[in-house]
Amino acid sequence: MRIVSIVVFAAPILAQTAQISGTIRDSSNAVVPGAVVAATQQATNAQRTATTSAAGIYVLPALSPGTYRIEVRAAGFEAAAETGIKLDVGQSARLDFTLKPGNIQQSVTVNAETTLLKTDSATVSTVINRDFIENLPLNGRSFQSLIALTPGVVLTKATFGEQGQFSVNGQRANANYFTIDGVSANIGVSAGLTLVQSASGSLPGLGATGGTNTLVSVEALEEFRVQTSGYAPEYGRMPGAQITILTRSGTNTLHGALFDFFRNDALDATDWFANAYNLPKPALRQHDFGGVLGGPLLIPKLYNGRNRVAFFKDVIENKGGHKIFYIDGEPIEREKDLHILYRMTWFATPSDVTREANDGRGPADFKVSRGSKDKTLVEFKLAKNSYLEQNLEHQTKIYEKASDAKRSIKVIVYFTAAEKRRVEAILKKLNLTGHKDTVLVDARKDNKPSGSKARMHC
Repeated sequence: MRIVSIVVFAAPILAQTAQISGTIRDSSNAVVPGAVVAATQQATNAQRTATTSAAGIYVLPALSPGTYRIEVRAAGFEAAAETGIKLDVGQSARLDFTLKPGNIQQSVTVNAETTLLKTDSATVSTVINRDFIENLPLNGRSFQSLIALTPGVVLTKATFGEQGQFSVNGQRANANYFTIDGVSANIGVSAGLTLVQSASGSLPGLGATGGTNTLVSVEALEEFRVQTSGYAPEYGRMPGAQITILTRSGTNTLHGALFDFFRNDALDATDWFANAYNLPKPALRQHDFGGVLGGPLLIPKLYNGRNRVAFFKDVIENKGGHKIFYIDGEPIEREKDLHILYRMTWFATPSDVTREANDGRGPADFKVSRGSKDKTLVEFKLAKNSYLEQNLEHQTKIYEKASDAKRSIKVIVYFTAAEKRRVEAILKKLNLTGHKDTVLVDARKDNKPSGSKARMHC
């Protein structure tokens, strides 16, 4: 029974994510096994990696919808990357790469939106993204009118007994399945004693006026996909359309909006029938106003330093911050030199940031806290450190115990491709690959793009 329950609940959740796969080949069209493919979400810097099989195939499943940078590296080949790869909710995309022989430190980056091939799926679907939602007028602040943009959708007359509102490819109006972030929204009930279509729980939980604004506010809606045929096995509770709704995620800063859905007869022309019979213009006064607020979820006595580490990583890799770690063209030799820039990221913060905090078992690089029960250690290491493996395996655990810290974040800075490979091998040996508290920072100076030297690649 336990296994069955896992399968039942996992499928809808996976349907809310995206997947990208492909084949890596060389210039002679031979497959490249063992290549490392990394997908980095550009909005959050979250990274997922995969290694190509013996057939040169890679698969990156369960990716959060968004815009990605896909990078491929393999020994004996130039690195290749493509940016601006947009993955929508429920999408299964394919992106192939052809690698050129050369030094792995050399790279070819295509800074352009790529049209992803869909050769692995026969699904017929339409995505309504945020651009449509923000720019099209939506009557009653409800997005169900956008569903009608999907080919195969026919609007049906809604009555007390037939409440489905639309039919897809000739199916019944109550045969459509709605999910919101992986959770079923087919929870509609009847307002009367006769259950009719709602008896089987096959209708979405629409509002009293039949709108979808009770499911998701248009401010909270990121995008939705309407699949009309050929959908994958994780769908299929209902034979009609599969409407997959994705809500917007928060950010590390507060943001919000105020709205007023306003209608007034002063802005309307008098209709023909009122003019013909000399009738006054019907009164119309409608105000639907409110606001939304989003931001980080702050839990008292629970804090970690990952946001500042992510900011530090972004400054080094994308904002030219790596230059501070070079003296006369050579990379720094002391790990203490890494601390300067990181400490600046905590300027004017309410957190207590202690450098080289020593609780009797040796000094940790940084101890960040917001109260006695909320402590995070941040340790910086150079990839060239000969004791890196030993420190990662034992040192931080000792510091955590001595400081009563909840967690420790390990930041490893590398300056060459060889150092990166060494770190990746150590992390793999210690089962730390992809760990959320282990952050690799690329401080190489030979792979930072220059706008003045940009070239167009076809």
